Amino acid sequence: VVKKVADFELPYVSLQSMKELHCKLGIRKWYMDPSLDTLLMDCRTSLNLLYMQAIQEVKRNWVKPTEEQMQELKFLQKNANKAKFLELIREMQFYGYVRLDPCICDYLEEGCSADIYVGNNEINCCIKLPTKQTKEVSFKVNRLKSWQVAFLGATKDGEDDTLEFRFEYNDSGTWQWIIFYTKQAFLLSSCLKKMISEQMMKAAKEGQET
Repeated sequence: VVKKVADFELPYVSLQSMKELHCKLGIRKWYMDPSLDTLLMDCRTSLNLLYMQAIQEVKRNWVKPTEEQMQELKFLQKNANKAKFLELIREMQFYGYVRLDPCICDYLEEGCSADIYVGNNEINCCIKLPTKQTKEVSFKVNRLKSWQVAFLGATKDGEDDTLEFRFEYNDSGTWQWIIFYTKQAFLLSSCLKKMISEQMMKAAKEGQET
């Protein structure tokens, strides 16, 4: 399970307090709009951090390059051309997204499993139907009215706590509630807050320029 370190947390203290759970501390950028990378390219340290994160996303198959793009990425990595590597990978699906652990959802049918990617103003789900078919669905942030996280208590075997993330979404002109049952509900909520905040900042900046 992945969680975002809260603003009030001391990372080292949190890590030590969870030593027995074999937790690790990861460092990654905290913005959801991949185009913001361009603002950091002139800083060598930022460029290195972005490059290292991008390399990991490729290794973990979090991005979806074509075969031709994959060959070009390998060539750029071999030649340590970090700026060009990042320029190319920004064109690829799911680059810079936060990937959540697989979970259960009630869309399109009750009890479907879903792989969730969050970023670039969307929640993208690869939903596996009971018929074993898969369908990719994109929930756009600007069509989302509200969301909430609920604690449902422990599971029947008493091992894990269950969290419910539900959001109200405008699907073809009709508002409906969509539910994810995921341990990472709070991380998903944080990602949505960040995307909406970035949208508002971008709109405010564009308003000042006109």
